[in-house]
Amino acid sequence: MVFAAVLAIGGSGWLGWLAMQGAWPAVFGFAAWAAILLISGGETGKLLVWWLGTTPFLSYLTRFPMEKSIITFDRLMIGCLLLFFLRDRVNQRDATPLRLGLFEITWAVFCLFALGDLLFRPGASVFAWKTGIDGFVLPLVVFVIAKEGIQVSRLGRLPLVLFSILAVCLLPVGLYESVFHSDVMSWPGSNLVSDGMVRPNGPFAANHSYAMISVFVALVLWHWPAGTSARRWPGGPGNRVAALVALFSSALPLFRALWLTAVIVLGFPSFLNGTKRQRRALIGGVVLLLAVALVGRGVLSQTSFYQSRVANPENIYTRIATYQAAVRMFDDNWLTGVGLTRYTEAYNRVYYNEDDYNRKYPTFHGEIPRNSPHNNILSVLAELGLVPGCLYVLAHVLLVLESLVRLRSPRPELRRGGTLAGALWLAYWIPGMVLAAGYYPDVNLFFFALSGLFLGMKPPQETSFSANSDCQAAT
Repeated sequence: MVFAAVLAIGGSGWLGWLAMQGAWPAVFGFAAWAAILLISGGETGKLLVWWLGTTPFLSYLTRFPMEKSIITFDRLMIGCLLLFFLRDRVNQRDATPLRLGLFEITWAVFCLFALGDLLFRPGASVFAWKTGIDGFVLPLVVFVIAKEGIQVSRLGRLPLVLFSILAVCLLPVGLYESVFHSDVMSWPGSNLVSDGMVRPNGPFAANHSYAMISVFVALVLWHWPAGTSARRWPGGPGNRVAALVALFSSALPLFRALWLTAVIVLGFPSFLNGTKRQRRALIGGVVLLLAVALVGRGVLSQTSFYQSRVANPENIYTRIATYQAAVRMFDDNWLTGVGLTRYTEAYNRVYYNEDDYNRKYPTFHGEIPRNSPHNNILSVLAELGLVPGCLYVLAHVLLVLESLVRLRSPRPELRRGGTLAGALWLAYWIPGMVLAAGYYPDVNLFFFALSGLFLGMKPPQETSFSANSDCQAAT
C-alpha cells in the first residue's frame, strides 16, 4: 500500500510535468508502466510476464529523455522486479539462501570485465555503456529473478495470452515497413535498409531483434505448458496460430539463418518430448518441407533475392573475409581487445588509414570484409580480449549444460524446462554464429528472462532449492 501511494503521488506529478513539456507519448508510456504495476498485483511472476509481453512497444514510448535515455521502460520494470524479488525473500521466513550456479557466477565475472573496460578505457560511448549495463548486467539480474523467484505453474495462461497479443501486434508493423519502406517506430541509429534490401525492425532498434524475438515468441506460444497445473502440454490451436504469425514476422527481415532456426526450434521440443507417432509426423513434415523447397527452387531461382543472396558465392566469400578480419583483429589485440562496441571504429581506422590493408586484413576471393564481425564469439574476443571471451563462451556452455542436466531428470516439469531452455539456446546461437545479435539488450533481456523461467520450472509448491538439488542428483 505504501508503495502504491508513493507511486500514485510521485507518478501523477511526473506525468503532469511531461504533459507540460508536450511529451505525450512518454506520458502514455509511463502511465502504462504504472498500470502494469497495479494489474500485476505485486506478484513478481506476473510482473515479469507483463514486462516481456509489452516491452517491445512500451520501451519505444517509455524513455526520458528521448535521446540518450536515462530512464527507460526496461530499467523501471527490472528495478521493480528486483524490489518485489527481495520483498518476497524477506517475507519468506523459511526461504533457503540464494544459490547461484556456475553459469551465474561465470557471467557475473564476465560482466565485471566488460564494466572494467568501460571504466578504465577512456572515451566509452553511451552505446557502449548501454551494451554493458542493459545488454550484459541487467539480463543476469532478470535471469536470477526468473529462475529463483517465480513459480511457473502459478502463471496460468497469462504468458500465452500476452505473447499471442504481442505476436499479432508485431506482424502489421513489420508488414507495413516491408511494403511502404517506412520506419514506423524509428530509434536513433536504426536503419531500415541493409545489404540493399528492406529489413523491417518493427518496434525495435535493429532488424536482428525483430526477427529473433519473434522466434522466441513463437517458441513460447508453440510449446509453453498451458493451464495452471503446468501439465497440459502444449497450448491450444489459438496459440499455434499466434505462433505461426510470429514465425511469419521473423521471416520478414529475410535472414536465412532465422528460417533454419525457426524450423529447428519448433521441432526440437516435439522431437524430444513427443510420442513415436508425433516424431514420425515431425520427420514427415520436414521431408515434405524439403520436397516443397526442391520443387519450388525452379521458381525461386528466378527471383533477385535467390540470385543475390542464395546462389551468389560472393556472400560466402564476404563472410569468410569478415571472419578472417575478426580473427586478425583479435590476434593484434588479444590481451585487452579494442574496446567494447569499438570494433567498427578500429576496423575503419585500419581500413581507411593503412596502405597495407591487404596484409593486415586480407580479402577472400577479392571480397572485402564487413566492418562488423557478424559473430557473437568473435565480437567479444576482438573487443574485450582473451579472458572475457573465454568467460563468455564458458558461460553459455554452462547454460546449455544446465538444460541437458534437466533433460535427465525423472520429473516431467524439469525435463520440459530443460527442453525449452535448450530450444531457446539454439534459437539464440544459430543466428548468433552469423550475426552479432548477442550485443543487443532487447534480445539478451528476452533470452535471459525466458531461460530463467524455463530452467526454474518445477513441480507446484516446490522450492527452487529442491528443484536444483534434484538436477544435481541427476548428474
